[in-house]
Amino acid sequence: MLNKKYIADYISTEFPDLKNTGFNLNDAEVSAFSENTLLPFLIYQNTVDSKNRIIELYLQENSASIHFLPFYVAVGFYRKAVNKALTAQRFNTEKFAPGKKSVRYNSSICSITGINFISRTIQLRSGISEHELSFEEDYKLKWDSYKNSADIRERLSAFAQLDNASQQNIFTLPLLDGGRNHEGVILFSSVSKFSTLLRNLRVAGHDLRQHLNIQIASFAEDAIKLNLISAPRTKNQPVTILVARNDSVMAFNDIIEAGKNKIDHLNTVIIDDFDELLKVWERSGVLDERISELKEIYFDRLGTVLKDIYLICKNRNFSVHEWMAKYEIRSEAWQVTPREKILLDGIDMREPGISVKRITDKMLESIQARAEHLLHQWKELGRNNFCNGQTIRQIGHLYNLRDKLLSFYKPETFLKLNKAIDLELDEYQRVWFSNNQDEGLIQQTRDFLASLNISGGNLTDIRHIIAQNNTILKKIVFVTNNTDKDDRSFFESELAVILKETNISFCTAKEFLQIRETNNDLPDLIIYLSWNKDVLNNALVNLLSNKQVFLVNKKSSRIITNHFDKSVAGLAGISGTDIKYNLLNLEPPPETSDKQDNGLIALGDEAEIVAETDESADIEDISDYVHEVLNFFNNDTAKTKKKGVKTYFVFFEDGTHVEWPENKSVFYFEDHAEGEKDSVQKEVQHLATGDLVLLPKNRAEMKLILKNALSQDEKMASSLKYDEEWRNKINNCITTDYQEIDKFRDQLIENDFNISSGTIRNWIDGETIQPHNFKKLLLTLIKMAVIQDEMKERYLTENKTLKRHKIMFVRSAVRKLIFNLKGINYGEDGIFDEKLLNAFVDHVDIKPVLGIYIK
Repeated sequence: MLNKKYIADYISTEFPDLKNTGFNLNDAEVSAFSENTLLPFLIYQNTVDSKNRIIELYLQENSASIHFLPFYVAVGFYRKAVNKALTAQRFNTEKFAPGKKSVRYNSSICSITGINFISRTIQLRSGISEHELSFEEDYKLKWDSYKNSADIRERLSAFAQLDNASQQNIFTLPLLDGGRNHEGVILFSSVSKFSTLLRNLRVAGHDLRQHLNIQIASFAEDAIKLNLISAPRTKNQPVTILVARNDSVMAFNDIIEAGKNKIDHLNTVIIDDFDELLKVWERSGVLDERISELKEIYFDRLGTVLKDIYLICKNRNFSVHEWMAKYEIRSEAWQVTPREKILLDGIDMREPGISVKRITDKMLESIQARAEHLLHQWKELGRNNFCNGQTIRQIGHLYNLRDKLLSFYKPETFLKLNKAIDLELDEYQRVWFSNNQDEGLIQQTRDFLASLNISGGNLTDIRHIIAQNNTILKKIVFVTNNTDKDDRSFFESELAVILKETNISFCTAKEFLQIRETNNDLPDLIIYLSWNKDVLNNALVNLLSNKQVFLVNKKSSRIITNHFDKSVAGLAGISGTDIKYNLLNLEPPPETSDKQDNGLIALGDEAEIVAETDESADIEDISDYVHEVLNFFNNDTAKTKKKGVKTYFVFFEDGTHVEWPENKSVFYFEDHAEGEKDSVQKEVQHLATGDLVLLPKNRAEMKLILKNALSQDEKMASSLKYDEEWRNKINNCITTDYQEIDKFRDQLIENDFNISSGTIRNWIDGETIQPHNFKKLLLTLIKMAVIQDEMKERYLTENKTLKRHKIMFVRSAVRKLIFNLKGINYGEDGIFDEKLLNAFVDHVDIKPVLGIYIK
């Protein structure tokens, strides 16, 4: 593990101003040594050295460090520019041999051993005593009779005329005009995330928009434009941050060309969420192709066009390093291990541990094994018989059943689920498998459900784990995919007797990955009743609790133990102490032993676990299975040519799905969309894998909140009035003259406006913000005498205004939700009421589309 004192002493000598370069987000100071000192030092060391590196940075999800990395790089370049400017004016940092430069201090003759114009300090030595004075304290020094130090006194006097700072940070020091030779970084990231961080971030109390040349690359249909978003006076600053959207990573050459020779010197690249990009490419089947492009654009140009490349990954996705090796990309990795973090950040935490406990109830274990076997059989059936997605629905039920068996359940809710499954099995048998194509699986499932002993789950082992703790447990987190509220209430009541003063919380495996507790608020115990590969990795690399326990059956215990063994071996290869000192460009301290502590959390030995290798065992989440099956069945393109209105089965990454008719308008969020033409609505047939869809918990409530938000503005209230007017006229016309929507649709078609009945209903209900070809629609409605000709322009203008503000509101609300999950405070945007934004967020779920099947 890294030696904190050794590194801190080196930084205080070579990088003393870092202690005054604090990073503050939303008035909260980043105080952890590993985040506010060590990582910026790593970046600076690689900014000024002569080495060229591809560095994978494995950082804690939602931590300050994973968000601040681009700013650390920019500040590193800024410090380099300051040093260059000072050196040009003879204000360079120097060290002197004892006796070479002398001065009198506190009646003693001292040697000047160093002078640092960045930190504004002068170092003295008298015998064995060492002193450090700020430039503001130079009045304590007597120079008169020491000619060998006259040049230093002269330089201090000249520097005092330049320096207007008392805080001793780099932003108040002079810089040379950057001219056309900007240095800096090109960042591929979420532009809205970067903008939000930039708005709320202060470095040494300064707004970076006043000191750095910060530009955003925007992508129009015919050109790439670079827009300055920092203060106009930063145009010629020598340090530039250029931010481009994450999905434009392959457009590096085009972006540079768009700069017209002004950004050719931006030789450092940061790719944010690199692990997520790889995941998307792998799922889309284009990983090999994209890696080949990355090699050509970036990796093969290291040392010529590019100096350094930083790849930001969540620390639990450390397997990215294996991928890099597989594709023969020479990269280095930075990973601070959990126990190393305890020492570096001075966290008051006893030795953390992970244990894997096998359930003791053999009958329950047998039932779980049968449930998992049935689940496997249904997956195989679903691979060959999609049944319009109905097999996936049944598999989802079995996942739900398994999660209850692995954790806890109220007997009544368990019986209710069993009954629902049984009813659906009848339908499957009648509609899809009337000739026994299921080979008896439906009957096996019925027999299994009928044989279940309703006991309430694995309460005995859970109570035993809690009882093993000698200290009072203030907080316990249960990780379980059983989200049934009645089950959770039942479970809490069962534990109430032994946990009178304990706070109990629940989260699913995926929700658990989003939680970021402060070190003072970590739970005393985490009990995992559900898990996946990400959860296992997360437990290994992050400080989550003093004690983590996986309560599992025999098969799962083998899978988990084997996974941990392989992961620890992989982590040791990328998080070794020598690797980190090498990246810091430091020689390890002399006392560093050959046998180094890897700093990882120890896996406790459990006598009942036999770590057998089970190559057939996998850690498959339902989303992985659904993605695989959809890819297979969607290869049949014949279904997209079917005539008539289609039904779209939209599957989400959490395993849920919805059935929507063609032309259904849904809200969605695209982070990179900014313009007025970029809508926040799509018809279902235009949805794509990866789209973030907004699902209202209560659609009427969500629409009311949106209306109330816009009604606060007098002009918007007027726009709402006129927008409702043309919709009501259509509704009244249908009710009075046509009696039904289909007849009205036919009349529109006769007037050369082709549309479906469902789309007309969306207009009336306000589900569509702005109809396609709205101007043509209004002209058609005038021809049909539904609206008056003189109102056409008013309807067009008011709808356009309303659309713009609705889009702005929805984007603001969704970004607020997403950023809160990432640990970023969105802050006030100065446009919409904070309470209404929060209310809107409370009424929606945001789910990524996993895949779509068309019936």
